[in-house]
Amino acid sequence: MNLISTHGYICMIGFLPMYLLGGFGIEFPVIGFPELDTSYTSSGWVQISHLMTGCLMIGAALSEIRGEMSLATFTHYHWALSLALLKWQLGPTSTTLGSAMFLLPHFFTLWSTAMYVEGKGETKNKKTR
Repeated sequence: MNLISTHGYICMIGFLPMYLLGGFGIEFPVIGFPELDTSYTSSGWVQISHLMTGCLMIGAALSEIRGEMSLATFTHYHWALSLALLKWQLGPTSTTLGSAMFLLPHFFTLWSTAMYVEGKGETKNKKTR
């Protein structure tokens, strides 16, 4: 299993259930969204945003697991993701648990960037349909 497919499985198993259940107003105990950010409220807009995020997460994770996503695409979207998460993690509303829980994406950003710069690990599936 490579870096990208490992990430896809982590997203599908670890993060996707939180977003889908949060989209229906069901929060995980101890690690739910209210424990991650002091300003969190489960409004209608937040719930639909969780569901839309979940839909995008399914597509990205399946692309990663199936080997369809290139290292370049993976690395580039992690640069943007890390910047967004860092802005929130350094802000006034993230909790210690929230900041810690979302450290893993930075690890994938660093790992994929190192591979990208070295020209290693290209995993794009070259299938034609």
